[in-house]
Amino acid sequence: DEEFYARDMLAEYVKEGGLGEKPEAPDISEIDIKSVAEIKEIIDGLGVGVESTSEYYVLVTITDTPNSTYGNCNVMDSTGTIYVYGLKDSTGSSRYDALAVKPKKGDTVLLLGKVLLYYDKNSGETKYEIKNAKIIEINPK
Repeated sequence: DEEFYARDMLAEYVKEGGLGEKPEAPDISEIDIKSVAEIKEIIDGLGVGVESTSEYYVLVTITDTPNSTYGNCNVMDSTGTIYVYGLKDSTGSSRYDALAVKPKKGDTVLLLGKVLLYYDKNSGETKYEIKNAKIIEINPK
């Protein structure tokens, strides 16, 4: 009668590639990258406070220093600027402060995330946002 422990299951999982390498970044030429202007058009079609059901790729440059905990920051491309509410790893499971390699101001990043027009009930203002964006690649070639 052999005993089986959770550590044995974890060891087997790791041996078979689990918790292994970061997923390979997609070939940029083969994905549908939206411009910031296109993202804003998509958001305009959603309505205030309505989060998209789809995720969108954007290739943007970080224009300010990301918040040290969540990575909140502004990003831009040649068509405009948009706010990123939270940067996460490529799987979406680790927030900015837990990342081994963090993008910084001036880096170009390929992001994937849901979008919305955020309504701040305190100020009454709205803000175009990419929410909990997954960092697919930093400074892609």
